[in-house]
Amino acid sequence: MKSDNKLLGLRNLAWLLFSALLLGGCADYVVYTHRDTTGDESSWGDYQINRMSSNGWFKSNISNRSRDEFYADVRNDGNKIIFRVFGGSVEVMDIDGSNPVAVPNIPNTAGWPRWSRGFPQYFIVYSDHPGSGNAAIWRIREDGSQQVQITHPGPNETDQTADVVDDKHIVFDRFDTNNNYRGDLYLKYVWDGRPPLQLTNTPNISESIPIISHDRTMVAYRTVLGAGQDDQVRVAGISTHSGLSPLYTIDLIAPADINISGITFSKDDTQLFISTQADDVPGSSINRKQEIFRVNLDGSNQARLTNNSDWDAGPSAIP
Repeated sequence: MKSDNKLLGLRNLAWLLFSALLLGGCADYVVYTHRDTTGDESSWGDYQINRMSSNGWFKSNISNRSRDEFYADVRNDGNKIIFRVFGGSVEVMDIDGSNPVAVPNIPNTAGWPRWSRGFPQYFIVYSDHPGSGNAAIWRIREDGSQQVQITHPGPNETDQTADVVDDKHIVFDRFDTNNNYRGDLYLKYVWDGRPPLQLTNTPNISESIPIISHDRTMVAYRTVLGAGQDDQVRVAGISTHSGLSPLYTIDLIAPADINISGITFSKDDTQLFISTQADDVPGSSINRKQEIFRVNLDGSNQARLTNNSDWDAGPSAIP
C-alpha cells in the first residue's frame, strides 16, 4: 500500500511539474468566448472570455465584470486583448484579464474590434453603422483619437468584419443585401479615400470572416457554397499588389458542421482554430451548438478542443 501511495505521489508530482512547464510559457494559448448557462464556469454572466492551451487543456475564465464580454482579439505582441461588452463599450485589457479600460469614442453599437499589426503605433478597426447607413469599417487609436470611417458601402451593401494586413491595408467582407447577403472579400488602403479592390467575385459562393496570418502572408476565410449551406474554410496567400493566390480548402469533418463563426491562425501559422456548429450537441438552437476545433492548414489532424452544452466561439491565438 505504501509503495502504491508513493507511486501515486510521484505521478501527481510529475503531472504538476508538467503543468507548471506548460503554464510557464511552453504551451500555445487561445482566448475565446465561452457561454455556459448552467453557471458552473461562467460565474459572472453568460458570455465570458476564456483562455485555454492549444490542445484544449487548462481552460480558465479571464473575464472580469458582471456582464457579457465577447469578440476578443489578441494584439500581435501578445500583451493586450480588445473585446466587446454587450450593450456597452469596446475595451482593452491585459492578457490575463486585468486592467480593463474602455476605448473612448467607440459607439456602443460597434462590432468585431481588431488590432492592427504595427508596434508601437497600434490602431483598432471595427464595424459600425454610419448614421442611418449600412455597417462600414472604421479605424481609431486606442486613446480614442484619429477616428475615421474607412469603407463606404452602397445602399445595398454592408461591411461586417475586417482584419489588418500590414498597417496600410485591411481585408474586409462586404455583403449584398439584395442577393441573400452573399459576401465577397475586398482590400482597402486605410489612410486615404481610394476605392477598395475586390478580391473575390464568385456568384455561387459567399466569402466572409477574413483573418490574416501572424506573418501577414496568408488570409483564411469562411465560404458558403451554393443555395444549400455547405461551409468550408479557404486559405490563400495575400498580396496588396496581386490579391489572392489559393493555397488550401478545408472541409471540416463530423461532428464539425455548418455556421462557422470564427477563425484564427495558430501562433506559428501552421494550424487554424475554427469555431463552428457541432452536430452532436443536443437541441436545435444554433447558438448552443458552437464548439472550437483545431486543424492543420491542409485540413489534416482535426481535433476538437471544447465540448460544452452551450457556446464556445470566436478563437484568437496568443502570438
